[in-house]
Amino acid sequence: MKADQSGLIPEKNVYTSFFSGVSQGILVNLAPREEELELRLNLFARENRGIAFCFSDEPLTDTRIDLYLIPLSCLFWLRSVPFLTGKAVFVYGPAYGLPGSFLAGCSDYLKEPWDERELLTRAQQIRNAVNLDYPWGDLRLRNNECLGPGGSAILSPAEETILRTLVRNRQKRVEKELLSYLLWGVHREESRAIDMHIAKLRKKMKAALPPEVRTVILTCRPGGYMLR
Repeated sequence: MKADQSGLIPEKNVYTSFFSGVSQGILVNLAPREEELELRLNLFARENRGIAFCFSDEPLTDTRIDLYLIPLSCLFWLRSVPFLTGKAVFVYGPAYGLPGSFLAGCSDYLKEPWDERELLTRAQQIRNAVNLDYPWGDLRLRNNECLGPGGSAILSPAEETILRTLVRNRQKRVEKELLSYLLWGVHREESRAIDMHIAKLRKKMKAALPPEVRTVILTCRPGGYMLR
């Protein structure tokens, strides 16, 4: 699965098919490609629908990626690749690389030897707990529950997928087309299904927000949304 010069995967249908069935799972980008490790991870993904992998020579900028997995030898990417800032990045390598990797800003470190179940468990911990800082307080996403100063709200699977996608791209426009592909693997130009999910999500999140805050999900016309 090769990326074009922009770093995006051009064959949208191929990518969607690869990730279909695990929209509630975790998508991991392994870079650079390692044939033996790719084989291990693909075999593991076939038996565990909660995780999927894509492989590239350099980190991909695709917004659907939840986690980047890189070797210690590519630690410099944390400083030289701007879009990795604020992303979940796991580094793997020998024990001596652990302190420097955390100083460089990695989210977690897999000390060799490690296995796929360890990766999945650690990735789930990173994915499931999200804290967003606002002037009026913190907004937390824990599994399918959104918690804030006003209270909490339980989200449907579709609402959780939408919110986590907005969180990963906070303060950036997310197209309705992308959200449609994540939920159903297809985009219907005239459908208002995404708008309806957003409306329900805003209504539920209102319970977690302080009274003076109307919403944290902004509409970006035409056809997009953004999380403050």
